[in-house]
Amino acid sequence: MKKLLIVLVGLAISTNVMSQWQQLSHSIPSNAFWYIGFEFINNDTGFIADTEGRVFRTTNGGTNWLEVAHNSTPILADVSFGDQSKGYVSGSNNIIMITNDGGATWTTEILDAGPSESYSSVHAFDANLAFVSGTVNTWKTTDGGASWTHAANQNAGNSVYFASNMIGYGCGGNLITKSTDQGNSWTVVHTTTGNDYLWRVRFINTMEGIAVGDNGTILKTIDGGTSWQSKPSGTTERLYDIEYITGTILYAAGQGNTVIKSFDGGETWHDEPLNITNETFYKITTKPNGETYINGFGSIIYVDSCGFPTLSANSFNPDSICFNANPVNLPNLSPSYASWSGNGVVGNQFDPNGLALGTYVLVATSPGNNPGCELQDSTTIMVVSGSHCTNSIENPNLGKLMIYPNPGTEQISIQLEKFSGEKAMLSLMASSGQLVREYTLDTNPQLVDVSDLPAGIYTILLTTEHGVLKDRLIIQ
Repeated sequence: MKKLLIVLVGLAISTNVMSQWQQLSHSIPSNAFWYIGFEFINNDTGFIADTEGRVFRTTNGGTNWLEVAHNSTPILADVSFGDQSKGYVSGSNNIIMITNDGGATWTTEILDAGPSESYSSVHAFDANLAFVSGTVNTWKTTDGGASWTHAANQNAGNSVYFASNMIGYGCGGNLITKSTDQGNSWTVVHTTTGNDYLWRVRFINTMEGIAVGDNGTILKTIDGGTSWQSKPSGTTERLYDIEYITGTILYAAGQGNTVIKSFDGGETWHDEPLNITNETFYKITTKPNGETYINGFGSIIYVDSCGFPTLSANSFNPDSICFNANPVNLPNLSPSYASWSGNGVVGNQFDPNGLALGTYVLVATSPGNNPGCELQDSTTIMVVSGSHCTNSIENPNLGKLMIYPNPGTEQISIQLEKFSGEKAMLSLMASSGQLVREYTLDTNPQLVDVSDLPAGIYTILLTTEHGVLKDRLIIQ
């Protein structure tokens, strides 16, 4: 469920979207020990790299997979594409695999002839700029893999991610690192304590990002890595991966069947039930349409087919509403076939007339992009009163009709702004339309005793030879 909070004296938004996890039926051989590398580059085409040195490709959204490369020596650990054609797979034994044709064919390069190193992370920023990081070195290419250089000092760590073409982050062991010079050098910006080893770091922009690791560790920064705050994950399991789905929706996954989801940019997390046991998840990937995939031990792949939220509302206008105001338009909904419901809702408008002061919950509902993925926005509207709510209708010949206090309890004051001594009749009607009482306006202002009237919402009509004024009165 998605929740949208709109209080007419202010605006705040939070999101809750249903998930629909299912085990994916696919054609990948089940004899691989781990599927670690996993990425979709569009809604149809995706890649998996496994610990048997194989790369698989799907071109029909994940149903069928074809082995497109097999390197018998290394363990393949990560997949990243800079565009629809250029992609990389990193692995053990100092190797990087490169494709220039969308994954149809692959070549293998050895980055270092020295001691064997495992490159556990690769991030292709675009078709030319890519980074590979492992246990010792962090490598960079600026020409699409034709040549590589490595940082002269500290490496990024076991995970590397660039939020811009210059600013990148890494993590591994107890360290979080940062580069501001396109990976030429790295600086440690945070150190965890004890056994809270870190496995993955991701950023939504150059300032805001999250790192995850052992014991359910989730660390978040909003100042470009200067400071990091621990966020409660609700688990003590090792978290292997973190992925932004939108700017506010994230998934994290790891050991012990753990898949957790955040709707508020990583501040809070809740468990995603998959109804399985003894599973470890290594990688999360998302299609452009929002379908999210996680891969696990052996050939297990799960997909959340609900995808991105497809229900959104524009900001409310105006930002305040009085109990006696005319109906106002509710925020536009996307898709247009979504609908509002709740007290005071008439079509695409909210009418406060006839409603008591207080808070009203309105609900926007839309079917999702797949069965079981219904989306809802819940909108909280506050009907208010006060000195700014004294009039709903003005007559240029009479000016304003001012009622105070409103709401009233025992006695109210009624004043006509442009009173010239002419005869005026005050009519008080219940919400049912029944005439309750009539008064002659002899003085201005005039005090009216309402102590014997039951609580409720009443309509006041002031009739003179120059015209009519109408307003609402609440009696408490």
